[in-house]
Amino acid sequence: MLLREEDLVARGKQRSVYQFPNEEQLLLKVTQQDSGLEQQPGLRGHFKSYLPYARYRHIFCEIDHDTKIQMRALLKGIRSPIAPTRGVISLNTTLGLMVKQISQKDGAVGLTLNELFAQDKFDEKALAALNEFAQSLFTLGVVAGDLHTKNIVWGDYNDELVPFIVDGYGDRNFIPLKTYIPWFRKRKIHKCLTHMAKQIGCQWLRSERVFILQSK
Repeated sequence: MLLREEDLVARGKQRSVYQFPNEEQLLLKVTQQDSGLEQQPGLRGHFKSYLPYARYRHIFCEIDHDTKIQMRALLKGIRSPIAPTRGVISLNTTLGLMVKQISQKDGAVGLTLNELFAQDKFDEKALAALNEFAQSLFTLGVVAGDLHTKNIVWGDYNDELVPFIVDGYGDRNFIPLKTYIPWFRKRKIHKCLTHMAKQIGCQWLRSERVFILQSK
């Protein structure tokens, strides 16, 4: 598969995101190809040299966590807050993770929470949807160690605009403490939501697990 530069959506340190060729509702997260692994110092270089599949660990973690959360959500009768994964595809020199694009009702790419707030579209309805989203993180045991306003995207779900996590989920630590010990998992989510609240003019009430708008 040939990836075109014009299809590039975002570029990060470890991977880039592309619009999937000829498929408007799919995105492709492509792992960057490492070079000079044998020269990389430290423990990370050792793992990459002797366990070359380690650089794809984030793909396995995301698919595994998405699947588990989807199953828990089905059993509890609520929606999963994670953008659905659609499997792995082999490219010429690396692997890519296919993910459903979070879109608005007209098919346009969904707005991030950061964009929603910047465009003055964060109203009472959006606040209610965000609180439902936040509750689901705790109810379903979501591991989200890098949750922020730029990786929460509003998209259409049963004719309602609701938020989804598009990145930064799954336990990628060698010892998955957040997966097996709820205290660690919840503490991290509370910390992320507290920081997020300050960016969108809200306050995060830890005891009630809800956002409230701050008085102006």
